[in-house]
Amino acid sequence: MTTKPAPKQDTKYEVAFVQCELDKKTKEAVKTWDPKLEATMDGFDRLMSDGYKVSFSPDKYHDCIGVFATMPEKSHRHAGQCLTARGPNALMALKVLVYKHFTVLGEDWGTPVAQEKHRDEWG
Repeated sequence: MTTKPAPKQDTKYEVAFVQCELDKKTKEAVKTWDPKLEATMDGFDRLMSDGYKVSFSPDKYHDCIGVFATMPEKSHRHAGQCLTARGPNALMALKVLVYKHFTVLGEDWGTPVAQEKHRDEWG
């Protein structure tokens, strides 16, 4: 009995990180936005329904949680890009991601965001 070798899979996947760092004023605005997290959960549901892949990971460098949204559909305008956000916990990080996607960027990851870059546990 002969076995065929498994076909090679293209595992090379490059991603460009969307430059959307929030300045101090915007970070304060997102902290007070959506206190009951209803818009956050609705936004998360919409991201998932639109086909985005959302994942969470501890960010030990900033002592927080990072959340990452990518679009696996190769024909989508956001394919090959990654929108990131951080928060003191997973839910707050998701809140920032939803705020960035829908409010700051208006669902267009190509929108230039010229805000000062100061990375901390929020953003």
